[in-house]
Amino acid sequence: METKALMEQNGIKSYFSSCLTLTLGMKYKSAHKTDNIYFVDPEYEKYNGCVGIGMKIRYIINSICYGVFSFKQIRRISKKMFESIDPQGNKRIQDRVRNFIKASTFYQTYSTLFEKETLLNADFIQHDVPQSLFKSEDEKMDYAKNLLHKYASAKYVVTSRIHAALPCLGVETPVLFVTTDELENGDFRVNGRFGGNLEMLNVLRIDGRKVDIMTPALKERIGNSKIGQRTKFENPKVYTKFRDELISTVKRFVSNNQ
Repeated sequence: METKALMEQNGIKSYFSSCLTLTLGMKYKSAHKTDNIYFVDPEYEKYNGCVGIGMKIRYIINSICYGVFSFKQIRRISKKMFESIDPQGNKRIQDRVRNFIKASTFYQTYSTLFEKETLLNADFIQHDVPQSLFKSEDEKMDYAKNLLHKYASAKYVVTSRIHAALPCLGVETPVLFVTTDELENGDFRVNGRFGGNLEMLNVLRIDGRKVDIMTPALKERIGNSKIGQRTKFENPKVYTKFRDELISTVKRFVSNNQ
């Protein structure tokens, strides 16, 4: 929406189309849904974002203490979050400690809204994949297609990746988008990049080490319960307008240029 506003300020006619990934259901939608729940690069508080050495030390001590009291659970999640994608990249002791701290923070944060068994049994996916895992462009394409098939058959997906959330809408898989003030307004992101997209999603927001539901309909459905394996919810239907318009526009363009 920021791009649209910038163009209009300079006299360029424009409109918000959203993303072509909303049309992926035409090819990848699955009639068979599994019980798999995927956490795809979920955002959580990180110590490298703390201001000052004192804040960073308090963060690390808090995460270590929590991790010690829940050692088996944190170790299990740490393996899923980090070792599954790059088993060779987690051999150094400092890497294991760092990942343990991150997993502890994730578990402490998300257990405020999700059932602990759900967090322990979920699968974790990273979109930042080491290039060394692929020998060709075809392998990269196959990896991407495999991700789409996973998302299409999932029970639901929890992610802070807009390019995981929108494809989930496209393949009609329930998705929870997790955002923070830093994601939306931080120096490493373009301000307003989520404009027009958050309205299409069920939105969760991280505040410190707590997750809150921001979408009223979802908040009403969940109530005071925690989100778990048996939780059922639907995506807002706002996206279907953009999906249908995108399909119509592309078909018209192809037809006119044959």
